[in-house]
Amino acid sequence: MRPVKKLRLLAYNALKTVLAVLCLFVIAHAGIANEATDRRVQISLPLFPRIVAVDNRFREKLTADNKARLVFVYDRDKSRANDLAKTVGTANKNIVDVRVDTVPVPLIEQLKENSQTPTAIFVAEPLGEADFKQLVLYSINRGIIVFSPYSGDVERGATVGLAITSRVFPYFNNNTLEASGVEINPILLDISKRYE
Repeated sequence: MRPVKKLRLLAYNALKTVLAVLCLFVIAHAGIANEATDRRVQISLPLFPRIVAVDNRFREKLTADNKARLVFVYDRDKSRANDLAKTVGTANKNIVDVRVDTVPVPLIEQLKENSQTPTAIFVAEPLGEADFKQLVLYSINRGIIVFSPYSGDVERGATVGLAITSRVFPYFNNNTLEASGVEINPILLDISKRYE
């Protein structure tokens, strides 16, 4: 075998090895990221109804039949939104003596002008920038909480999410709270992290 051909073969094999290692790294990193995201979602599920309960105007945001309507919005993954809604609904038959309805709703349906205003919204999957901005604007105009478990969403305008350090804290967006008129119990705000 000629030296040039041998060098090309060695370079090709080395490149294949590097690409294989990079692919494994990307897959492993994606798995770790998905695991961390799933953990945030699971931590959020019991926290969501508690946050809704400390909205000082909670009872003003009930349905006509006096139920708390908790909507789990999704763009593509209805099954996941349905599972999250069922989990919260099963664990929370009522919030402060108010019956609870948990329902998955496509984001596009919830954003319609004539949609039923929920008591609060849980973001069931990561949303693109334009969709997320529309959801935040919707929540501000309707005066309701948008809870997102996903990292970076409070900074993008979600009313509340999570701050995870050695402990878990509710993480509120002060600008969204003020713009929407949502009033949270001040004792909870004092022990929470806030984004200015």
